[in-house]
Amino acid sequence: MSTGPYQAMPPPQSHPPLPQPPPPPGKTHKTRNRVVVGIAIFFAFLLGIGIGGAPPDPTASAEYQELERELMQAQTALRAAEGEVTELSESQLAALQEAEDAQSEAASIESSVEVRQAELDEREGELDTRATELDERDSLLEEARLEVDAREEAVEAAEAAAASAPSQPESSDTSDTSDTSDTSDTPDAYYENCDAARAAGAAPVYAGEAGYGGHLDRDGDGVGCE
Repeated sequence: MSTGPYQAMPPPQSHPPLPQPPPPPGKTHKTRNRVVVGIAIFFAFLLGIGIGGAPPDPTASAEYQELERELMQAQTALRAAEGEVTELSESQLAALQEAEDAQSEAASIESSVEVRQAELDEREGELDTRATELDERDSLLEEARLEVDAREEAVEAAEAAAASAPSQPESSDTSDTSDTSDTSDTPDAYYENCDAARAAGAAPVYAGEAGYGGHLDRDGDGVGCE
């Protein structure tokens, strides 16, 4: 036996089974009566078969006919339900087909939209290029317009200068023959450049005047050394 803080528990003692109480006498009597009644009914049934011949047709009973009607109604309801299920299946298939068709049409529309968007982007790029070209042309036209305005101003200035210049006296008929010959034999004036023309007091030099030359009129407007 252990002397420590924990001591071993003694093994449990077995007890003999308790005696079951006997069944009440009334219950046993009832059970026997039921068995006897069942046997009597069975023998009466066999006796009825032997005396009366074949047993009655169960299909002729009202209960059987009621069950048959319920069965027919159930079968009718089942067929109706099957028809509804078939209609629902067909409608579901039609809905699925419509959904697939709509999805295919949407994909086709999306593809066409992308193609048109690409065409629009390309056209927009072409319009931007044309707009740039038009801007460049407008700039060139503006430069040409300014140049024309400058030439017109130069022509107007030359005309004003020519109008304000004193007219040369005409040679008289009484001039000597020697003077006339000397004047006609004088060569036309020539200016190497505008500096020489200005030094000679001939600038600006107009087309048709003595000393005018293309090397003095760079812009070709008929006025040299403007």
